[in-house]
Amino acid sequence: AADNRLQKVDPDILPQLHLYLKAQMQNSNFAFLIVSDSKGRQLLQLGELPDQGINCGFSVHGIAEQGSVVEKNLYLSRIATLSSSNGLPGYLCGGFAISGKTFIASVAAKLNGTPTIAWRGQPLSAELGRELPSPAVPAEVVYRTGGQGGVLKGMYKHFPLGSETIDFGILIDLTEQQNLASRELRIIGFVLIALLSAAGYGVRMFNLRRRAEQALRREREQAMVILNSIADAVVSTDANGRIVYLNPAAEQLISFKASEVAGCNCYQIIDMRSERSGQKIPFMAKGSQSDGVNTTETDAVLVARNGEKTAVHFSVAKVKCTGTAAGCVIVLRNMGKERELKRRLAWKASRDDLTGLLNRGEFRRTLSSAIEQAQTEPISQGLLYIDLDEFKIVNDTCGHQAGDRLLKQVSTLLLTQTRKADTVARLGGDEFGVLLANCSTKEAIEIANSLIDSINDIRFSFMNKVFHVGASVGLVNINQKTCDLEDLLATVDAACYTAKEQGRNRVFVGQVDTRKINLRVEELNQASRIRHALRDDRLELFYQPIVDTKSPARRQHLEILVRMLDKGGALVAPGAFIPVAERNGLMQDVDRWIIHHLFETEGERLRSHHARNAGDTSRSTAFVYTINLSGASLVDPAFLEYVKNELRRFAIPPETIGFEITETQVITHMDKAIHFMSELKDLGCSFLLDDFGSGMSSFGYLKNLPVDYLKIDGLFVKDICSDPIDYSMVKAINEIGHVMGLRTIAEYVENDEILLALEQIGVDMAQGYSIAQPKPLSSLRQLPQAQATQVAEPLYATAGQG
Repeated sequence: AADNRLQKVDPDILPQLHLYLKAQMQNSNFAFLIVSDSKGRQLLQLGELPDQGINCGFSVHGIAEQGSVVEKNLYLSRIATLSSSNGLPGYLCGGFAISGKTFIASVAAKLNGTPTIAWRGQPLSAELGRELPSPAVPAEVVYRTGGQGGVLKGMYKHFPLGSETIDFGILIDLTEQQNLASRELRIIGFVLIALLSAAGYGVRMFNLRRRAEQALRREREQAMVILNSIADAVVSTDANGRIVYLNPAAEQLISFKASEVAGCNCYQIIDMRSERSGQKIPFMAKGSQSDGVNTTETDAVLVARNGEKTAVHFSVAKVKCTGTAAGCVIVLRNMGKERELKRRLAWKASRDDLTGLLNRGEFRRTLSSAIEQAQTEPISQGLLYIDLDEFKIVNDTCGHQAGDRLLKQVSTLLLTQTRKADTVARLGGDEFGVLLANCSTKEAIEIANSLIDSINDIRFSFMNKVFHVGASVGLVNINQKTCDLEDLLATVDAACYTAKEQGRNRVFVGQVDTRKINLRVEELNQASRIRHALRDDRLELFYQPIVDTKSPARRQHLEILVRMLDKGGALVAPGAFIPVAERNGLMQDVDRWIIHHLFETEGERLRSHHARNAGDTSRSTAFVYTINLSGASLVDPAFLEYVKNELRRFAIPPETIGFEITETQVITHMDKAIHFMSELKDLGCSFLLDDFGSGMSSFGYLKNLPVDYLKIDGLFVKDICSDPIDYSMVKAINEIGHVMGLRTIAEYVENDEILLALEQIGVDMAQGYSIAQPKPLSSLRQLPQAQATQVAEPLYATAGQG
């Protein structure tokens, strides 16, 4: 049209643009884009297009075939082609000029079926139409304007026009199309994001729920495995007390299957009773219905379906749901084995291992209860303290095996001869205690005498030897005046000791204020002090020289003595603790302490002394130290082994050690004494028979004893200057000793006159306070010399020296 409006669009021109050209380009300001030279194409490819606007353009140049430069101007027009409500928005642009003449192309008609291009006021030739290629192909030009990018899309053709090369095409500007699409895409994107987020959230929640369900299922499975494998019985109930669950341990304990009791009231199934009263325990009232108690624990007895009773420890815990009780969990632990073990341990802890009687500790607790009862009830009870007579002979003669058998026999006798309400205990060694319930003093004396008679009737036989056994009994009445356990035990022990002193095989009724009992109590306290002194090493070794009567300055031997120190460090006289130790069975411990500490402190000096005198028979065979032994140690086989072990342990030359044993000890235990002496003499030790002459048959057994020295009893020595009989006794003992090849030693030499008389009689050695008083062994500076021609230097330091 004259106003450059497109009048007709033949859809066959460009079939690919049918939708755009047919409907949207009618009556539009339409133009074709024709760029005829390579320069123009290059500019288009570089995107050097001017800013958007109508009829804006730029100039391009092309070269004709004749070589002349033809100026071409390219005009661009932007024409809206689509409405906002139909299709895609865009712009068509086109137009060209040759040699300053503007050409606006439009579609005119077809020539022989071939689309042609008509120019305004001048149609194209048919020849051109025939040469026009068909159809056009898609093309795309990317351009940039003012930093904003865009895309031109359309159809593009290339054909010659006379001497010119003509490019033909239609372009659509997609910039706004892309912007709109971008906005729509953003909206769609937001919607999609929202949908995807919702979908993702749903998937996430689904996965979380699935994982939670899986975790809950695993936890439930684990809980069931644990409940099915634990040894405790577990029962769960609902809020009404109906059973919901039983684990296998619960099924076994109450003798019901879970399927049998599901929904049953727990009181009908679980029969819990008090251990003491046997009454049913209302455990559910405390466990699930009470608001103040969440958990209840106690011990009880469970009565099973078959009537079997089992000691259990049970706990009941409430289960709440949103603050409301939803039931409870009952846990039952079978305590049968534990209670039985506890009972056995308690029994063992309270019993004597050998006899099965109560031991001393449990008997003390029983006596404490009896004393408390006596304070509140007007009852009288009797306490017997029984000590076997001559038991030591059986034990020492036949060994501990025989002694143990005798103790069992006596224990059985005491149980059969006492009443059911009475309590019998072994207090230690051969000592027994009997608590007589509801018994007056007169009745207690009768029972005690009956027990003594029964024990006297025992004829104990062991290894073809028959022994007679007796018993001494101390008796104390327990009444309201009895307030202290220790006083009670001390009194009855002292009463038993008094019965022994009065001739044995008798009963002595003790009173707290009896003088002898008070003395016995003091002795027991002294025995306790001796034990503490042994434990704390509060004993000290002393020595006293034994000298040659012809040369008193020459020390031949050293007798080892022991002194006890009290807690303040003061010395305790030997007469104050040695007899107490002997009567209370402590002398073996004292003897062991002496041997150990002497060998430990003097070992090096004894070895050196023995090495120096090894070539001289007279010197090397002379002992250095003499040690006093008690009768208890002499007959104890374990003590003999102890001495041998200590000699080896400290490498003590046995020739340097002598042992003193008393005549009374030898007479009482002749066979064991001879065995003990022979064993140590074979090693090289010497033996001295102490207090010789005090026995009735001294000379009769002397020839059978493996002794080396006779120590004449000091009772004869101290009065030889004034008593002719004592003088004659000392002389006779000395002569017999010499005849037997023994050397003699006189004790209790208290003055020079006695020493001179002993020299005249021919006694070899002397010992006493007039010669040298006992001194601490730590002050000894030099061991004695055995050479007769040598006068020894002082053997000990003066007071205050090392």
